[in-house]
Amino acid sequence: MKSSNYTFEHVEAITSGDRDALIHFVQLFFRETLGADLQRLIAATERRDLTNMSKSAHRMKTGLRMFGMKKQLDTVIQLELWEEKGMELSLIESEVGQLKTELEEIQANIRQELNL
Repeated sequence: MKSSNYTFEHVEAITSGDRDALIHFVQLFFRETLGADLQRLIAATERRDLTNMSKSAHRMKTGLRMFGMKKQLDTVIQLELWEEKGMELSLIESEVGQLKTELEEIQANIRQELNL
């Protein structure tokens, strides 16, 4: 199922269309960005540790950019710059919850598309 929420274009350009290499990048993205980084972002938000929440958001940017996830990239940029943007904790919590939901849906779609 192709989606406008993500694209493999950048990764396919890097891997010259090599499916095994694409799968490697996808699995790395799942493990790091959608796994460890997202969990750190959620945990820091739950602890109200906005400094580490901001750092976690920063770490997520590369993976989201690589897979063309523009909406989610915009969200993590906003979270990273929460203080500068004057975001209240309730908005941060809402944004993190919505981001988690969107990324879980995208992950399921990618798994289906690539038969993972």
